[in-house]
Amino acid sequence: MNASHTSGTSRASHAFHVESHDSLEAVREVWAGLARDSRAPLFHHPPYLDAYAAAPLHHIARTSYLLARDRDGAARAALPLFHQPEMDPLGVLRHQLPARPGTGAEGGAGAGSGLLSHVWHCYDTRILARGPLTAPLLDALLDAAHRIARDGGAQWYGLVNVEAPGALATALDRAAPDRGMCRVRVDERFTADLRRHPTADAFVASLRPRQRQRLRRYGRRAAEAGLATRVVDPREADLDGLLELVRATMAKFGATSFFPEGLFQRFVTALGDRARIIEQRLDGRLIGGAACLVDEERLHFWISGVDYGAAPTFSPNYLLFLEGIHEALRRGVPVFEGGRRNGPFKELFGLRGRPLLAYVAPVG
Repeated sequence: MNASHTSGTSRASHAFHVESHDSLEAVREVWAGLARDSRAPLFHHPPYLDAYAAAPLHHIARTSYLLARDRDGAARAALPLFHQPEMDPLGVLRHQLPARPGTGAEGGAGAGSGLLSHVWHCYDTRILARGPLTAPLLDALLDAAHRIARDGGAQWYGLVNVEAPGALATALDRAAPDRGMCRVRVDERFTADLRRHPTADAFVASLRPRQRQRLRRYGRRAAEAGLATRVVDPREADLDGLLELVRATMAKFGATSFFPEGLFQRFVTALGDRARIIEQRLDGRLIGGAACLVDEERLHFWISGVDYGAAPTFSPNYLLFLEGIHEALRRGVPVFEGGRRNGPFKELFGLRGRPLLAYVAPVG
């Protein structure tokens, strides 16, 4: 059955009921409206959710799309939930959570399953709320998530990659103690406000002198070497070559399986015009590339990889990241999302770190 209905318990049950859908089709227009009205990043819009359903980059046993309605039947909030048999693919939870009762295991999530929002390929989890995210509304959604996790055999449930400080983190801080939720820091993402920089030259001019000089020097040397850079639709890009570069880069973090062969290409292609691929070529050979995701307010420098030994006189990585910022400026979006990790490098470009938290509880 495509949709089932459940009501939140206790105080939430009087104000909201929550629908759980196995497919986005029945609620597509309502969901898209909530994502638009809440100014959510691309990860929460139908194009991304559809692409992930068609080509899941991480094993998903089941997806539930929660839609909360008030007593008048008006849609008030939405939240995607993903039952992940391995809930910690990046290894950021396992040493921070308590052991599950009766397991005797060190750490709580090393081999555990979880019903989580969002997938780990999203670094900005939101609840799509129309109006304030009140305690009864959050309770209704969390009650539904707990029930689905229990019925589906998940060992944990909750939200990961929640920005702090922020409205959602504040609401979860209030709800967490009564639910036995653990609050742990899992990562950091980096962003830049581009509204003060009308052009690429203005952006570079805003950086510290040493970084300005470095970028200009690399730019001159790249031009002398004949580096060719282009930004293209995924269907025109060398996605196989890009994945090879990405996986070599991810090997530094022990996460080469985070972007599986075949599924990565299908996922990026399924995003259509919501994805742009940056390619760097030297003597016709791909030496650097990035997959960028775009929404109305942001360009996400989502994943990248370079051959660090291909250009001894300049850094393809620096110029690749700068090209991502240039593409954001060309599109006129106010925010450049630089992704997670590698903070010292991204701070050279003026990006600001934003802590990411997980709120997860064992399923009793």
